[in-house]
Amino acid sequence: GGRKSWSFKREYLQMADKGIIALDWLVVEDDETLKKISPIMLFIPDLTGSATDMVATCTESLERKFRPVVFNRRGHGGTSLSTYRLQSFGDANDLDEAIEFISHMYPYSEIFAIGFSTGSGLLMSYLGETGVASKLNAAVCISPCYDTEALFKSNSIPEPYNWLWTFKLKSILRQHPCLANVINYNLALQSSSLKEIDERVYVKLNQYSSLEEYWKHNDPMRNIINISVPVLCVSALDDPKF
Repeated sequence: GGRKSWSFKREYLQMADKGIIALDWLVVEDDETLKKISPIMLFIPDLTGSATDMVATCTESLERKFRPVVFNRRGHGGTSLSTYRLQSFGDANDLDEAIEFISHMYPYSEIFAIGFSTGSGLLMSYLGETGVASKLNAAVCISPCYDTEALFKSNSIPEPYNWLWTFKLKSILRQHPCLANVINYNLALQSSSLKEIDERVYVKLNQYSSLEEYWKHNDPMRNIINISVPVLCVSALDDPKF
């Protein structure tokens, strides 16, 4: 027979600060495929990715008897903002709350996570901050951005990545005109580099005093010594050398 069609079931979670994030669970039609104790595979997309970009990897993990779920940053994946805040690059609080929720929902399941590109930076931040208290059993980082601090603080991000990420982040920004209440929205939309977007949007929304301070708290490598679960990093030969 032909391949089954896929769909996601969205679940909204309210965070401690009243912000909203969304989890997209791959709908599993066949009850025999998974058990209550089946392991969970949490996918963390790149900077502006969403569940629809993860279909192939989700179906692949389902075939291996994992329960797939995709994490959406606040304001991403078509969710509206309930607070004037977009998640900063390495702020793992929302991810931490989402993983806590999943572990309460499935108390007998092991939880694994795969981060893609900048999503792996978020995953590293979570693992470093939670250390031995991490609810993840193991993690995979695909095409990770390692030394993001030096890269993002400079204006030396190689093209086309600088242009592409700036374009994608501005498309997220356009979905949330409410942010004009707290930042210079029109100026932010004229940004021509990631550095400008960070300075005009993420530094201000997350109340940092400078780009330096922002990256001190958002560099995924800041607590790497605390990571206490196995992490596999997979890079392609033609990945950008970050």
